[in-house]
Amino acid sequence: QVFRMADRYFPNATLLYNDDRRWWDFNGDYTPVYLLIRSLQEHGCRVGGLGLQFHMFDNFLHGEHESFLNPRTLFLCLDLYAKLGIPVNFSEVSIVSRRDLGDGDAFQELVTEKLYRLWFSHPAVSAVTWWNLVDGTAAYAPLGSEDGENSLRAGLVNYDFSPKPAFKVLEHLIKHEWHTETELDYEDGALNQFHGFYGMYEAEISTDSGTFSRTLELGRKNCNIFPLNLK
Repeated sequence: QVFRMADRYFPNATLLYNDDRRWWDFNGDYTPVYLLIRSLQEHGCRVGGLGLQFHMFDNFLHGEHESFLNPRTLFLCLDLYAKLGIPVNFSEVSIVSRRDLGDGDAFQELVTEKLYRLWFSHPAVSAVTWWNLVDGTAAYAPLGSEDGENSLRAGLVNYDFSPKPAFKVLEHLIKHEWHTETELDYEDGALNQFHGFYGMYEAEISTDSGTFSRTLELGRKNCNIFPLNLK
C-alpha cells in the first residue's frame, strides 16, 4: 500500500526500501529483506533501490560484529541483493571512534578504509552516505557533548571541523586512488580509448588549430562513446 500510494502521488520519484534492522542476516534466497523486495516486485510495486543502514550501534556492542563486519557475509548479502536488479545504497553509515576502543580514531580509519574498499568493489553498490559528518552533532544529545549518540564519535570531522584520520583516508581514496588522469595521442581511423572510473571528465584536446575543452560523463549505463566536433 505504501509503495502504491507513493507511486500514485510521486510518479517521478525514486522509491527505495530502506532497511535498518536485519539486512545482514544472510540465509540465501530465504533472507528476509530479499524475500520482502521480491514480494513487492512480484506484486507490481515500483521499487527503485534498496537502502542498507550501517550503524555501529547496539549490534556492534553486543557481538553482532561477527556478521555485521564479516567481509564474507557482506559479499554474500550484496551478491544476493544484486539479483533484485535494483541499485543498492549504503544509505546511512556510522563507523565509531569511541574513546573506550583505545585509539578510537585509528579504529575508525582502519574500518572505514576496509569497508569502503569492499563496497566500492561490488557492482551492485551505487552510493554510500555517511550519517553524522561532525562529532558532537548527533540527534537527541546537546551540541558539543559526548552524551547519547555523540559518545560514538561517528563523525568524519571533529566538533571544531578539523578532519579526523577517517576523513583523510576517504579523501585519498576518492580524490587520488579512485581518480583517473591520462593522456593519449589521437590516431586517425583508430579506436582512441581510455579506461577510467565512472564520473565527469574535463577533456583537453590540443590540435594544430589550438586547444579545446569538453566535458565528458563516463557512466555505468552510458554507451561511453564520445564524438568530438572541434569546429
